[in-house]
Amino acid sequence: PGPAVELFKEALRLREDVQKANPKDANAARDVRVSHYRLADAYLKVGDPAAALPHAKRAVAVAEALVKALPKSLPLKQDLAFALAKLGDVYRAEKRTDHAVKQYEDAVRVIEPLAAGSPRDLFLQAVHGLFLAHAGRHAEAAKLAARVRDEAPKNAFLLYTAACAYAVAAEAAGESAGDPKLAADYAEAGLACLRAALAAGYADHDLVRTDPELAAVRKLPGFADVEKDL
Repeated sequence: PGPAVELFKEALRLREDVQKANPKDANAARDVRVSHYRLADAYLKVGDPAAALPHAKRAVAVAEALVKALPKSLPLKQDLAFALAKLGDVYRAEKRTDHAVKQYEDAVRVIEPLAAGSPRDLFLQAVHGLFLAHAGRHAEAAKLAARVRDEAPKNAFLLYTAACAYAVAAEAAGESAGDPKLAADYAEAGLACLRAALAAGYADHDLVRTDPELAAVRKLPGFADVEKDL
């Protein structure tokens, strides 16, 4: 992620030049949002949420402006949901829990109608479930994660996202709802999804070891066996 930060910064400079030359081009603006989003993510991975924050905020601002200009564009609304969630990730890394939850709730409000309008789109269902978990709505999140697990048993990416949703739901059930048994059940379900994702070919093993969304799963005794096989 260290070298990635510098490359994304250079990409942002180039994309901002393109946008200045094409101020009415929505695709140019969207590219700027992508660079801010990726910079925020890269700074999080190097452990610098303070540096990530302005880029996450800018990604949200650009995404909101694009949705306002093109309110019927579903991809732009999806972009906005992801940008809001990334800002939530930054606040979460800064341990500003209330701020983080608000951003995740906003992300849910944006993506919920998109997921409802495309019930067969399992990518949207998986992401919706993950955002719900971050917003503390763990029961709804677990329900969507189970659906994704059952309907996409060989899709490594979707299974990994379901594992993350279960793991974050475990945190919500344990901390917010005060239900340790339910939290343990969610975590075990997340571990099962993670095993299935790896069996299906999920290849980012470094992320499995470090992803903050999988923290509850990594605390389980069974994760040691998974880690040996990475």
